[in-house]
Amino acid sequence: MKRNLLYTVRNQFQLFSGALVLAFTIIIGMFTYTAYRVDYLYELSAQVDSTAILFSKMRESEQQFLLHYSDDADFFSKGEHGSLKEYNEANFRLGQILNNLSSENHDLESEQYLNDIRNHYTTYSATFSQLLSKITERGYGEYGVIGRMKREIESVYEKNNNPYISEFILILRKHEKDYLIRNEQVFFEEFLKTYESMQRYLSMDSVQHTNTNPSFYSQIENYKTFFSTLIDLNNEIGTIGKKGLVQALDTEATNLEPKLQLFIRNSLSETTENSRKPVIYIIVFVVFVAIVLFFYLNFLRRRIGKPVNSILVVSRELVAGNLQMKLPEYGVQTEIAEIGQNLNTLVENLNKKADAISGLSEGNLQVKLDLLSQSDSLGLAFNVLQNSMKLTRAEEERRILESERRKWGNEGLNKFSEILRSKSNDLKAVAYDVISNLVKYLNANQGSLFVFNNNNSDDQYLELIAAFAFDRNRYHKQKVYLKEGLTGTAAVEKETIYITDIPDDYVSITSGLGGARPKSILIVPLKVEDMLFGVVEIASFNTFEKYEIEFLERVSGNIASSLSITKINNRTALLLEEFKQQAEEMASQEEEMRQNMEELQATQEAAARRETELSGQFNAITRSNAYFELDALGRFSLVNDIYAKLMGYKPDELLYKDYAGLLFDTVADLRAKKHMWETLRKNLSVEGEFIFKSKTGEPIFFQGGYFPVPNEFNNITKVVFLGYEIGTLRKRIADMAGELETFENKTESLLMQEEFLLKQTSDLQLSVSEKQNAIQSMQILMNAFTEENCVAELDTTGKLVSINATMSRIFAIDMVSSIGKTLPELSDLFGEAAINSSIEKVLSGKTVVREKRKIGTNLVLNEQFKAIYNSDKILLGILYFATELKK
Repeated sequence: MKRNLLYTVRNQFQLFSGALVLAFTIIIGMFTYTAYRVDYLYELSAQVDSTAILFSKMRESEQQFLLHYSDDADFFSKGEHGSLKEYNEANFRLGQILNNLSSENHDLESEQYLNDIRNHYTTYSATFSQLLSKITERGYGEYGVIGRMKREIESVYEKNNNPYISEFILILRKHEKDYLIRNEQVFFEEFLKTYESMQRYLSMDSVQHTNTNPSFYSQIENYKTFFSTLIDLNNEIGTIGKKGLVQALDTEATNLEPKLQLFIRNSLSETTENSRKPVIYIIVFVVFVAIVLFFYLNFLRRRIGKPVNSILVVSRELVAGNLQMKLPEYGVQTEIAEIGQNLNTLVENLNKKADAISGLSEGNLQVKLDLLSQSDSLGLAFNVLQNSMKLTRAEEERRILESERRKWGNEGLNKFSEILRSKSNDLKAVAYDVISNLVKYLNANQGSLFVFNNNNSDDQYLELIAAFAFDRNRYHKQKVYLKEGLTGTAAVEKETIYITDIPDDYVSITSGLGGARPKSILIVPLKVEDMLFGVVEIASFNTFEKYEIEFLERVSGNIASSLSITKINNRTALLLEEFKQQAEEMASQEEEMRQNMEELQATQEAAARRETELSGQFNAITRSNAYFELDALGRFSLVNDIYAKLMGYKPDELLYKDYAGLLFDTVADLRAKKHMWETLRKNLSVEGEFIFKSKTGEPIFFQGGYFPVPNEFNNITKVVFLGYEIGTLRKRIADMAGELETFENKTESLLMQEEFLLKQTSDLQLSVSEKQNAIQSMQILMNAFTEENCVAELDTTGKLVSINATMSRIFAIDMVSSIGKTLPELSDLFGEAAINSSIEKVLSGKTVVREKRKIGTNLVLNEQFKAIYNSDKILLGILYFATELKK
């Protein structure tokens, strides 16, 4: 019966679906537009918010730059500074955002307010650029006006040959440096006073005749001019207080920040208001669509509901198993009416399949059921079930056969386990029982058992210890080498070999069995965890089944275990005898070791007494002079109270710091430092006058010398400084510059002081010589003490400062490249955990002794870790001392 297309459910649902898709398309379009609009508004709002963040970042970078530019030479030489780079990035980004907001903003009032912000921003950026230009012109170090000042006055100082003028120049430089450090106008006024005094002195006829350099006076005048220019630049910049360009920069920032905050609040309010309107439109449209859909769905329910209820009743009966129900025919032929007809046909076909299944359940496996089509899943399932029942019968028969084979294998395993247990100590008897029973149990004809002989690593082979053929015990003296024939190949590859195609000449070429040519050969290696103990070879006139091969492989593991136990027992007896002999030797060695320990203890006591004497001499020297020690890297390792007090530090504050931090960064000082270390590395002392920078930045003058302390290889391990402070004398000489009238009287006084200083210098040099002799004596004693022992000095972090030759030889450590590394990093003989634990205990105030610690295979040491203190009980490092205990 032909369906009425007007009333088809498909057309009705297509109409419904089309209307629904149209409605959703409109809603999605509105949502998309709304989302785009809201995203756009919030993106603009985010840009507005970022203006305050970027300006804050500019202010932070500006402040960081103004705080740190004065000590950054890269800024003045290359124009580069980290804070300046951050400022430029934020400045560029803020300018882009303000330009973008101007192009996107169409509100007249907002545009005027934004222009006001841009004007303030432009003024702020221009002011900072002007400030940057003035700072660059001012300069620092060797650059700008400051650099030119320095070059002019240094040139004048080098060309001058008048000591009085040199004193004037030093005073001028002092006022210049004071001004650069403190930025106070009073130092410039002092500078002018000194300059006028100098001019008066230069105007004297006697002075003019002594200085013939034509550029001298112009350079002095240039020096003053540059200083005046520096004062003007500082006033323009505003380095003191909030003045000049710095004040102008703060004023513009103060005006700009509240305007940015107000602009952000107004933008956020406008964005929130504009994002609400599209949402209201969407809600109204969705309500309208929901009302239309409600009425249309009610219409569909009345058109489709009744036929569906009838089908529902019949389907429930089908679910309950009732196949006698039938649907009536409908007048209007829709898809639902066609569904009813199909259900009636389904019930008829189900009745036919139920009859076929009943016949199958009664045991009739030949029941035939015709398929309705190639997609008749129930009919196909019936055929699958029928075939499965046939396969089940065949599978049951196969399981019975496998069960019998499994039982046969388990009985065989139990049988051979009992054989192996009964004669575990007699290798040949066990081998014969095993091979004879294997041949019988497998219904084979011949068999042999080989044992792997590896007593000699240069001559390893398989030795035949049992053979069985036709119920007779056959013994042959035969060796089979690895990779020789099938037997040797199976031993090397440790894999089972089974062959049935036996060549005519196999017996004479590869087989160790002899006799008639078999039909099949089975060769199984005897191994435990991939360790070879032998090979079993079985020959038969029949072929072996798979389960028989697997059985032999399982039994081979038990045979190999038994062989390994027998070998271990024999080896144990041998080792027991060797152990008794070694125990007697160790007893004698222990007595010799005890005597060596007593001698070592006596040596240590003598060394301790000598160390106490040398320590007293050393303390007497350092109580009256400034003294410190440097390691090979130029770091303080020891500082006495006299030197620390003169420098304004506590001794602990200087330990492990680079002594270069107490030097001035002038070219002359750096050149002198380089020359000094080159001289010290040649094992030569450096004596003379030295200038150090105190904690407050003031120069401290010393008269003394640096003395290198080499090790036995003539390598410098540390440097000792000994001297006395002469800054008081320097100050007295500087004060003399203003007292020209009493110059001759002062000269006489200076000569007397000079005579006194020369005498004191002579005494100091004598004292230094005595100290060097004392140190050399201590070094000679320590060399003799450490000649037969391992000695190393570690810093408090566990890194090597020095090692002696004995330790270098025993542990194969290079004495130079080992400096600065830890013991575990240099040799695997040191356990990292044990070394770190010992160092922690020493740092907590304990002495660590580890006796008879075995390192490697042949080296046994008695190790000690002790703390090294100076006279003030300050921890300087750790001493590692080890005595080798020889057999």
